[in-house]
Parts: sequence; structure tokens; C-alpha cells
Amino acid sequence: MDRVWLRAQWANARLYLLDVDGRMLAREDREAPLLADASRLAADWRPDADDAIFLGLDKERQAHFAVQLPGDVDLRVPAVGIREAAAMWPAAESARFAHAAALFGWRRRHRYCPQCAAPLSPRRAGNSLACEAGNGCSEQFPRTDAAVIVIVVHQGKCLLGRQASWPEGSYSALAGFVEPGESLEEAVAREVREESGVRIGEALYRGSQPWPFPHSMMIGFHAVADDPQVTLGDELEDARWFGADDLADGYAAGSLRAPAAISIAHRLLHDWLAAQPGEAAARALALLPDAARPGVRRASD
Repeated sequence: MDRVWLRAQWANARLYLLDVDGRMLAREDREAPLLADASRLAADWRPDADDAIFLGLDKERQAHFAVQLPGDVDLRVPAVGIREAAAMWPAAESARFAHAAALFGWRRRHRYCPQCAAPLSPRRAGNSLACEAGNGCSEQFPRTDAAVIVIVVHQGKCLLGRQASWPEGSYSALAGFVEPGESLEEAVAREVREESGVRIGEALYRGSQPWPFPHSMMIGFHAVADDPQVTLGDELEDARWFGADDLADGYAAGSLRAPAAISIAHRLLHDWLAAQPGEAAARALALLPDAARPGVRRASD
């Protein structure tokens, strides 16, 4: 990205401000980020465009950057975490937050060149890191770890599991990271088999969601079980088949907890329930948390 152009945009940029813990500064009502003008920052702490991450131009061609504040800055305003922002803020704002938080987190963890151990400096509007030693070392780019997440179905029921560390009654889609040399469909089949013992046939892509905790991409599927026999592996405390009536009754009684509304797991479960006939599916849908957040990209979008 052209450095001269970026510096020209910086002169009148609007800034998203993150604290040292990766939270974003917000307005007093917490319902939107607190944006600052680059030209009006305090003289004793005025970052440069090279310190910032370019987040793009809005409809009015206004440039937006993100800046991480040093620890000694007196904030005196609310600071909001990514999960809270995703639940409250418009899609564009929470997406910019996720973008900035993921990149700042990556830069914090990758401060030295993996080839010669010299310090790294930001390049490409904060989206890459270059070795300061000038030894011809490779430019470093942020990584994204692919993870699959799946709702498995069989004869009108869906397979959900829970980890022992989750709140009581929480059940969600099965998920896991893609291994080297593995296709997404192979990863779905392996993860389902390893976690639950269930063997699947067809797996259909349903959507994806960036998940900056710290740098994953969740890739969602619906799959059909060939062999529905559940045999737990080492990762899950429990996995079982749920019909729409089981979910409706459990959510109503409070004995079951649905996936969080910001997650693609919520969208996958919502879409499966929406395709089920009968009053029980409608009841379960009505008892899910608020509609899935806009960070999810569906195959039909």
C-alpha cells in the first residue's frame, strides 16, 4: 500500500482507539466506539501513521485507522471488549474492531524476525511486519487458522456436544482446527468422529465467521450422519442427539443453554431449526438468543 497516500490520509483520519488489553474505547453510553481526530490528539502522545492500522475508507471517503494506546494514557472513558461490541454495535463497527484487535494481537506476539531475531517493524498499513536488520529476511504476514464447525443431523435430530469447562447445560456444534494437508470436508469428518464417534457422509458448506480469539476463521457446515452411534472421545464431556422438542423444552426450562448469538454455532443451529417442520421447532427458535450477529457470512448471502 502506498505509504505517501497513507500519510496524506492520516492528516484528517478518524481513529479507533484500543487500550493495552485490546479493548476499544467507547462513548459514555457504550453503544458505539469513541472516534478521535488524528490532528487533535494530545501533543505528548501523537502516534504516526506507521504505528497505526489502516481500516479503510467509509462512504464519504473518510479514512479510518486504529491505534493502540500506551499503558500510561489516562482514558477516563468506557472500554469495550470484542464480544460485547459484537452484541451491541453495528456490523461495520464491530468488524473494524475485530480487524484491529486481531492485528494488534498478532503484532504483540511477533516482535522479532523468525530468521535472524532482529526487531520487526510494521509495513503495509500495519498489515505486515518487516525485519529492521535489512538482511533480506522474509516479510511476515498475519496468520489465520482455519477451523471447521458443524451441525450433524440424522432423522430429524441434531448432534450437539459440550466441554466440561462450559457453563452447566451449554451444548453447541462440534468444532476443531483443520490439520495440514486436510480438506475442509475431511476435517469435518475427522473432528466429528474423534469427538463423538459418529461417522458422517455428506457435508455441506453453510457459511463462515472470522473469530479473532486470537486469529481463527470458523467455517460452518451441516453434515448428515451415516452411523449415528455416539462414542465419546477425550475432548467432550457429553454429546447427544437433540430433536426440536428436546431443545424447546430444555431452553424453556433453563436446563439447556444455546450457543451465544454472536457465534456461527448459533446461526447453524438456527438454520437447522428453521428448516424443521412443526410447532416444537418454532418454539425452540423463539427461545434462542437474539438473531445471529452480522459477522457471520452465509453461503446464501
